[in-house]
This record gives sequence, C-alpha cells and structure tokens, in this order.
Amino acid sequence: MLTALWCFAPAGLEAQTTKTKSSTTQKSQPKKSQPSKTTKPAPAAPVEEPLPPMDSLLSYSMEYTQNGTGYFYSRGRLFKNARQAGFDTLGNFAFVFEEKFKAYVNVNGKILGPYDFVNGKTEAEALPVFVAQGGKYAFTYHKLGKQYVNVNGKILGPYPAVGMKSLYITPGGNYAFTYLQSQTSRYVVINDKKFGPFPNESNMEVKVYDDGTYLYEYSDKNGEFMVNINGKDYRMEDVESYTAFPTTYFAFKQEGNWYVNNAGTIHGPYGEVILLNYNPSGAQASFKYRESGGPAWYLSDRGRIAGPYEKIELFGGNLFHKGVPVFKYFRKAGQREEQYVDIDGKVMGPYNYTKRLTLLDKDNFIFAYENKNRWYVNLRGEPIRGSFGLIDDVAIHPNGSFAYSHHDKLDVTQSKLVVNKKTTEFQDAFIDEIFLAADGSTLLFVSKEKFTYVSAFGKNVGPFSNLVYAYATDDAEYCLVSSDIRTKQRYVIINGQNFGQFDEASVPAIAKGGKYIFTGKNQGKFYLHINGEVKGPYDSIKNFIPTRDWKRGNLIMQ
Repeated sequence: MLTALWCFAPAGLEAQTTKTKSSTTQKSQPKKSQPSKTTKPAPAAPVEEPLPPMDSLLSYSMEYTQNGTGYFYSRGRLFKNARQAGFDTLGNFAFVFEEKFKAYVNVNGKILGPYDFVNGKTEAEALPVFVAQGGKYAFTYHKLGKQYVNVNGKILGPYPAVGMKSLYITPGGNYAFTYLQSQTSRYVVINDKKFGPFPNESNMEVKVYDDGTYLYEYSDKNGEFMVNINGKDYRMEDVESYTAFPTTYFAFKQEGNWYVNNAGTIHGPYGEVILLNYNPSGAQASFKYRESGGPAWYLSDRGRIAGPYEKIELFGGNLFHKGVPVFKYFRKAGQREEQYVDIDGKVMGPYNYTKRLTLLDKDNFIFAYENKNRWYVNLRGEPIRGSFGLIDDVAIHPNGSFAYSHHDKLDVTQSKLVVNKKTTEFQDAFIDEIFLAADGSTLLFVSKEKFTYVSAFGKNVGPFSNLVYAYATDDAEYCLVSSDIRTKQRYVIINGQNFGQFDEASVPAIAKGGKYIFTGKNQGKFYLHINGEVKGPYDSIKNFIPTRDWKRGNLIMQ
C-alpha cells in the first residue's frame, strides 16, 4: 500500500470571461411584510497547500484505482480521489477530482473549479489533462450547460462542442484545438486565430509548434482531403511526411514533380523524394531523391550531395547513429551489384553484402561484410584478420573492446564467440545477439533448435520460445521478458530472479545495485514490483512512467 496521502479540497470558483445578461426592472410596489433577500457570501479564495517534496531519484508516476477509489502517485506524492492525470518528466502535474458532485482540477497544488465535468462527461470518454513539458496545461470543461477551454489559465469559449482529442499545448504555450459549431460545421483554433468553417470530419490532425508554425487537416466543399501548412493549402495525397517532422520540413508535389520545403527554402524538382531526418537547429535536412526522369538515387545530407547510386539503404532504417550519418549504397559492376558503406563521408567497399553495424562515433565502429562467399569483420575501417563461413553479430565497447560471433555455413551446430581475440565455443547452437560489457563479459542470445537461451554474464537462463525484450548494463545487470506463444502470458526475469508469469507486464526498468521497477497483471488485478517490494493489488493502473534515471532499451534486433 502506498503511503504519504495528500488530498486537496476544493476551495473556490475559477473566474470566467463571459458576461452576465443585463435585465430591465419595472417599478412596482413592494408587498407588505415581504422579507428582504439576503446575499450569500462569495466563496473563499482557493487555498493552496504546500506540496510535499518530490522523490529526487529513481521514482515513477502512475494513476491507479484501489477498492473503487482513484489515486494519482507522482514521484513520492500521493493524491486521493484523483483521475485523468497528466504530467511531465519534471514533476509538474494536473488531475481531476470530484467533491460534492462537482469536478475540480488540481494543477501543481492549485485548485481550479468547480465544473460540471472535465474532458468528458463519462469515464469512457474522459481524457487526461494535457500537460506539456515544463508544466503548461490545457483542458476542456462544462459549466451551466456550456463548454469552455482552459489554456494555462486563459479561458476560451463557450463552444457548442470541442474536439477534446484535438486539444494541444506546447511547452512555450502555443495551443490548438477544433470545435463544432453545428453537426456540419467545424472550426480550427490555433492561438488567437480561427480557421473555417469546414465540413465536419473526425480524426483530423491539428498541431502547433513553439516557433508558431502549424498545420491542420480538413476536407473542402468538394470532399477533397486537404492540409494547411503554415497558411498554404495542399491536397493530402500531394504532401509527404508532414506529420513525422516539424512543419518547417516536408515534401510536396506540384505539377507532377516533387519538392522539399526546408524552412522556406525549396529544393527540387525531383521525380521521387523520401525524407530521412531533420534537425530544426540550423534547418539541417536529410533526404534521398531521384531526379525527374532519372533512375539514379542521390542523398542530400545537410547540404552535402552524394551520388548517383543504384539505390540507397540505411542500417536499421536510420540515417544517423549516435549523431553520425551512415548509409550503404549500391552500384553495378557488370552483372553484379556491389555495396559500399559511407560513414560520415568515409567510404568502404566494395562488398557483396553487409550487416550488423554497431557505431560509437565516426571513428569507432564495427560491421560484418561478405566477399567471394566468405564473411569478414570491419573494425574501425580495417578488416580483422581471418574469414568465416557466416558472421552472426558484432559488438564494440567505448573502452576499445570488441566481439563477434561466427559459424561455418555447412555446420550451424557449432558457434564461436570471439572477445578481444579470445575464442569460446558453443556446441549445437549459434549466437544471434551480443551485448559487450566494459570488463569483456557478455550477455548472449544463443539459438538452439526452436528455442533461445540467454547466457547472462556467465549464467545460463532459458529456454524461451519467444523472447520479446532484453536489456543489460555495463554493471552486468539485466532484465528479460518472454512471451508464451500459446497463452500470451509473459515471464519477467531480472538479474537471474524469475518473477513468474503475468497476464500483462510492463517493460522493466533497472538501475545500479540491483534496483528494478515494473507493473504486472494477474487474475484481473495489477501490482507494482519495485526493489523487492510488491505493492497492490490495484483494480487498474494507467500511465505508468518511471523517471528518466531508470535504464531500459531493447537489445533485440527489430
């Protein structure tokens, strides 16, 4: 059971921007013996109670219910009768609670309200209060039959019906939302500007950024789906990647050709373009393209043009690894197709095939390649002596250590692990993944028949029919999650301790000294597992977020 219960009672009314209707009085004779009316005292101003201190390290936030009562736990602070909580990574929060059949919002200890209801009338439709990084907040509420929007203390409205899912606020305070004026008329609000009316369509994106750029989707009178980006309209089918990157960077089609808009600078025309990466600082854009009517591909990376190539591929689907641009390109060599690897402008090759790149910086990397039916290891730009039938994985550590695993093409029953030139043999198995710690110890995924075993820093764990998550640290601490293919139940193992099976389990997070945290569900009840303690049972857990000082990240190749 969680302790340190804090509850804030509602203590006042929030000011409204609407005006009361004026009335006209008529002269009349007062009735005799009519008692004079008394005026009720105005509600007291909200009482702001000091918040207890936050946990400084290795904490978490979550919303949960227990015995029918809702709670919000935020980094060591517990609030009762709480729901619809929103929060950031700095400890700012906002949640909804009820008192005497009225709804209130607690924003970092300040009580706002009363309202009829907030962000939805029923529990099924209710949404969390939107809290941006830094603490700015936004929510909708109903009062006396009318709907309003509170944007970080600024009251907007009333509106007939606000699209609650569209409501958004940036860390700097820019905001956006949509509302319906009628069943067929929809408007978009971005800061102090209103756009519309548009025909009513659901699930239309609207977004604004701290620099004031924005976008919103709509359908025109002819039923054409459109998007407005910073004041200019495009057909949706003629714009690419406008939601994947800031609105200062997108590709659009015009008169049969494609162009790239990079912070107002237009590149093109191109026959085809694929956006790869964007850094708003300095408008650093990366994309690949083909010229109109041409088959060759080019890479434009922050102003550098590389090509022409037969095709361009990325390791793991990402151009940047640890901030370094890495790609492989293909060129024809007679009837063959050759591969080259480009790491920040340093070109290596030709190769028949390449795979399994691990990169620390532009000078420290390792990958495997194949030439003339033999596999090799490229370490920091130079081949390691020796060739192999197949290479399964490679690894490199910042201290200079490296590792790779290999086996013969004709005999997959014997695999060898090489760590700094020291070889270890594995019989009847092959090594599919390597995690290399600073001291040269390893966490390995060892495939054997239809199962996967884990060799975790010298200790064997398994077998697993479906290993779905694994993470390890330089301190030789690790966590694993496997799933039963038939029952879908999950098993959690942390540093050799088997926590058993769960109907549901969150991804564990770990920290130095054997610390861990995760949530699990069994037989309809939820539990929190943290550092040897099991908290619960709870009826539900929502929005469980460990603080950033916990460690997690999946080692399994996707």
